[in-house]
Amino acid sequence: MNSLTNLKSLQLDHNNFTGHLPHNICVKGKLTNLFVSNNHFTGPVPKSLKNCTSLRRARFQQNNLTDNIANSFGVYPNLDYMELRDNNLHGHISPKWGK
Repeated sequence: MNSLTNLKSLQLDHNNFTGHLPHNICVKGKLTNLFVSNNHFTGPVPKSLKNCTSLRRARFQQNNLTDNIANSFGVYPNLDYMELRDNNLHGHISPKWGK
């Protein structure tokens, strides 16, 4: 899964997937929808998501992700929905998210 650089939508929700999410999931900035909720993903939020300005909708809830959300997420001008609940995330929500 680490070579899916032209991916626009990835829907893996409601499975029993484990392990880390692919680190370069949004390398070329084309990803608009990312749904990985209700799995057993662990580890940090993929670093490539920080600069993924194409992102519109993202659902990470009910996994075991551990990261500082202030450092993991960037500014998403097209974002209209993101759900992060039921993980092990910490930090504060950046005021940049409203931009």
